[in-house]
Amino acid sequence: MRILLIKSEKIENGSYELAKKEYNYLNNVLRLKDGDTFKAKDEKERIYNAHFSGNILFLSESDKNVEYLDTMPSFTGHFQRIHLYQAILKGKKNERVVRDSQEAGIERITFISTEFTSSSEIKEHDLERLYAIRREAVQQSGAKVMTIDAPISFQQALEKAEGRILILHQSLRGSTKDIKEALDGAKEDDIISVFIGSEGGFSEEECKKAEEKGAFPVLLKTNILRAENASIYTISAIQTLLNK
Repeated sequence: MRILLIKSEKIENGSYELAKKEYNYLNNVLRLKDGDTFKAKDEKERIYNAHFSGNILFLSESDKNVEYLDTMPSFTGHFQRIHLYQAILKGKKNERVVRDSQEAGIERITFISTEFTSSSEIKEHDLERLYAIRREAVQQSGAKVMTIDAPISFQQALEKAEGRILILHQSLRGSTKDIKEALDGAKEDDIISVFIGSEGGFSEEECKKAEEKGAFPVLLKTNILRAENASIYTISAIQTLLNK
């Protein structure tokens, strides 16, 4: 269900000044008119009843009875807590991963530099673009706003990773599991931390370090996937197995 995502710091006394892109989204994409009532939310998932006049949005606390911007069906059940650790990709592939992951409803994405990534950082203007894509995906899907973390190293990511850790690898290892086996016994509130490599995957040394941390090496039972497709394939598989 579509919803307008607004910035909480711009709300003052129940009003919100629409940026040009926000105003165009309401008028040209959703074809709303002055006075139409709909739902908006901020990054903290606070829901508001909203209507606008000109470029000013008027907000009140939502009793959740006001309709969304359209009536597309949306899953309202349990979403497993998925944290994606995505190796930095080339070109606009990072944008694809952010869009797909946000629409899929994961909790967090952290970009990581690995032995095979071509860059160890994402430039500030590229990060801003990723935030904009996240915003568009939230408004399209109605999903909760996922956190996007600035890039960290593979080692830092291993230290940060919580819950059940899965590292996707491109070949069999001694303790390799399929994804169903790796998720066996996972509980509703468990965090599933998923490591996805870049175009070259992960190195042998990185895999060893992950296994020492307790990660499950996972080989997907499918064709060879592009790096930007592996993340959404894995997220979808986890949600299919664990979402209730």
